[in-house]
Amino acid sequence: MTADTISSVDLYLLDGAAWIGAATITDNAAAGSGTGTASDAPITVNVDGTSTWGVAKDTTISALNVASGSDGNTVTIVANGKTVVSGSGDVTVTVTGSYSTSVSAGSDTELSSDTIDRSEFDSRFGTSTAWTMA
Repeated sequence: MTADTISSVDLYLLDGAAWIGAATITDNAAAGSGTGTASDAPITVNVDGTSTWGVAKDTTISALNVASGSDGNTVTIVANGKTVVSGSGDVTVTVTGSYSTSVSAGSDTELSSDTIDRSEFDSRFGTSTAWTMA
């Protein structure tokens, strides 16, 4: 997953979810030129105690909230220049902003079964959008 410095991604791994991947923050020239507003936290990752994030390679994110007692010692977590978790593997998650051992989840983080009507978008841009909920 990649987000630039004028974007914002809040990833929630909840209720037994699993994700294997990495995250990267890239610079967006618009943030420095005044044509775009820089995001304070381009990538925030939240992992509850029932879920897992298999970090595929060295990763840099803005904020990390991991439930206390989570079993994730195969990666090293460095938050604001300080090692907060010493992992047994060679992969490092670098957190440039906040790090906590609690995850807040509410109705705004629940998976929705509703889909939106994209027919006008599809018509205007000559595309076809399809959604599936598994």
